[in-house]
Amino acid sequence: MTQLKRQLELAQSMAAACAKGAQLLSRHLRGWTVGMYLPRNGVPGSFIWVDVSGVRGLVDHPLVRRAFESSGAVCGEWCGGTGWALPLSWAGEVLGVLLVAGEAGCELGFEEAQLVEVAASLLAAALVSLRLKEQIQREASLARLREGALNLRVAMGESLARLFIRLAEEPTVEGLFRLVVDGLLEMGYQVASVVSRSSREGPMEFRCNRGSPVSAAEVNYLIEAGLGLVGRVMSTGQAYLCEDCLTDQVVVRTEGDIRSELGVPMWGLDGHMWGMIRVGKRQPRSLNLERDGKLLEALGAFLALRIERNEMICSLRRELDRTRLLHRVVQDLQGAVDLEDLAQRVVASLSAQAGYDLVEFYQVQDGDPELLIVGSSVITREEMLPCSIRLKEAGGGLVSKILQTQRLTVHRCSSEDGYLSFSDRSPAQQLDVPIFVMGRMRGVISVESHREAFDSADIWFFETLAWHVGALWEGMEHLHLLELQSFKDPLTGLWNRKYLEARLEEELRRSARSGQAVCIAMVDLSNFKAVNDTYGHEVGDRVLAEVARALSASVRSCDVLVRYGGDEFVVFSPGAGERELEGLLSRVRASMEEMKLCSVGGISFDYGVTCFSPDENIMDAIARADGIMYLRKRGGR
Repeated sequence: MTQLKRQLELAQSMAAACAKGAQLLSRHLRGWTVGMYLPRNGVPGSFIWVDVSGVRGLVDHPLVRRAFESSGAVCGEWCGGTGWALPLSWAGEVLGVLLVAGEAGCELGFEEAQLVEVAASLLAAALVSLRLKEQIQREASLARLREGALNLRVAMGESLARLFIRLAEEPTVEGLFRLVVDGLLEMGYQVASVVSRSSREGPMEFRCNRGSPVSAAEVNYLIEAGLGLVGRVMSTGQAYLCEDCLTDQVVVRTEGDIRSELGVPMWGLDGHMWGMIRVGKRQPRSLNLERDGKLLEALGAFLALRIERNEMICSLRRELDRTRLLHRVVQDLQGAVDLEDLAQRVVASLSAQAGYDLVEFYQVQDGDPELLIVGSSVITREEMLPCSIRLKEAGGGLVSKILQTQRLTVHRCSSEDGYLSFSDRSPAQQLDVPIFVMGRMRGVISVESHREAFDSADIWFFETLAWHVGALWEGMEHLHLLELQSFKDPLTGLWNRKYLEARLEEELRRSARSGQAVCIAMVDLSNFKAVNDTYGHEVGDRVLAEVARALSASVRSCDVLVRYGGDEFVVFSPGAGERELEGLLSRVRASMEEMKLCSVGGISFDYGVTCFSPDENIMDAIARADGIMYLRKRGGR
């Protein structure tokens, strides 16, 4: 429109100049009609007739065309009279035609002809001057436009520099988004918005918007449905420019007055797309990829870099928190005395320190593999066995799948997938991690959470915790084995005196509560020294082992048989009376005397039986049984 306006103004100026020239020339050429023809732009062979009255209209006369095309003066018939057409030439270019017309048979005199030629030259010069003036004005206008564009770029550059300074000082990602959209509005955009992930694997979501009443729900719907400009950018990973929202087939209009839109993706250094920046203007075709696209691309790269750095810092913080939590939990496990104690410590520490909804500790039973609950944050100790049976009858639940995979697994808590709940809570995910002891899976830690999904930091934490629990479990079993060995007699395999003292105290407390009798017998082999002297100590040791086996096969399962020292044995019999115990020992002795033990026959023993009195000292009772045995020995039984 601006160019057409300039052309119209030029034509009007040239027509006015021609009309003025025609008026001056007519004063000297009385009786002659003077006028000029100016070529009409865009209509070949068509001319504008201009005389003293101004523009008369369009004409198309052969005489005029001949003069215009031949670039020389032409005489001929014109409107029933005589016409003399002289081209208005300048530097080889014909700018128009000067026409002097009179009645038929009229001719121009010499002076009049010279006057017409001079007038033609002057008019041509005037027309050229007008064209030069218009060209100068046009170039000046272009220069002003270029200067305005340069000033705009300088202003945008200054705004961008201020924006980057503010971005560098902003610590939070959400604050970065707000600064970016505010800065884009400051640069002249009418609307600006940011779509981004909250984490590396998180979904794309509407994060911030300025200059538009569009809601987060509307934008998130477009993202999920893959519609509009935001859907196109998210699906293709490429910038998209909408020059006019009224005709664009991709854009879904969410702001009625916005006509141009541009969306540019935000790419991280590793090629991960973090989101996109969108801008809009009210004028159609007012955005371009070269200027605006590069600007948004630079801002997007900066935002992606900051988001990645923030993600890395958050990840390091989570790992540090998990490491500290692991340290606290492992500290809580120190001092566990048995598996049940260890399981309850794991459950209590994870519930208190990490705040998980439900924590359960399972022991893997040998034989036909099944899981037994030995620790729980929601099940009492009395309910653990019934719940374990219920779990088995229901197919084992999600946790039983680890018996086949034997590796950490994260499940979605759904009854359709086999989830079985022991509480009224509704967790979102369940994490099961195996516990290995000496290369065998011996237990499982199961954790449920209704919060965010378990991430890589959680997986590292539970795998490391399971390793520590397995090491503690193995250590407890080694300690138990060492303790067991310290209570065993290496020659006979029977319990030793140390075990007897520990067990007697426990049984005496139990008998005091139940009111049952507790009897003890001291047994001493007869003439065992003669066996050693006759057959040697090696045979004597074998005889002691055979005697131990014979006694073990004869006593009750609840009785405790101890090698007290040398050739002396102690039988500890809770719940049995003196007569019952004496009868047992008498039958064993009679049977043994008829046997040959290691080719040695006639092995016999003496014994003394007594029952504990209330509040009696253990050693006093043993000493009394020993005294009764020696009385029998000296008295010939």
